[in-house]
Amino acid sequence: QPLCDMCGALGGKTFEILSQPDAFTQRPDIVTEFFELIGRGVRRFPRAILSAPFADTAFQCACASMYTDLAHRESLHSLLTYFDNIASADANEHDPAQLAEDRQFAAQFMMQPGKSPGETRGVQMCRAMLHAVVTKPSVCVEPTAACCLSLKRLMPQQAEAWIGEGL
Repeated sequence: QPLCDMCGALGGKTFEILSQPDAFTQRPDIVTEFFELIGRGVRRFPRAILSAPFADTAFQCACASMYTDLAHRESLHSLLTYFDNIASADANEHDPAQLAEDRQFAAQFMMQPGKSPGETRGVQMCRAMLHAVVTKPSVCVEPTAACCLSLKRLMPQQAEAWIGEGL
């Protein structure tokens, strides 16, 4: 709970800053640090972070960032790693029961409605990542491929459909 409280408090200020025009390009350090932090949180404690009050706002912020002029390599890498950590949900790989619960929770998170009507978060994320592959520096290619592979492992049928919709 303390981690979620801290991320929530940081998230409020971060989202306020990033809602300003050109904030992603003018403040890439904030993007990098915040998404590295919550990306690690998702990696280690997926259910806690993805069920926190700030989870949807963080996800929407990460997706929106792919459509900005952000070209900072470290920021892009932290954002795409955050997406991959959601899709992987493998922190508890040593405990099959926990791993199954984490993956089920991550899958449910991805199946929730996205920003556009009739769109899931999974579709929204795939569209954002694939947009980044064709509009951002080449640093986006490898983490996007890794995330697509993680999605394929997590939700094979949905991942194919989502990636197809993203194209």
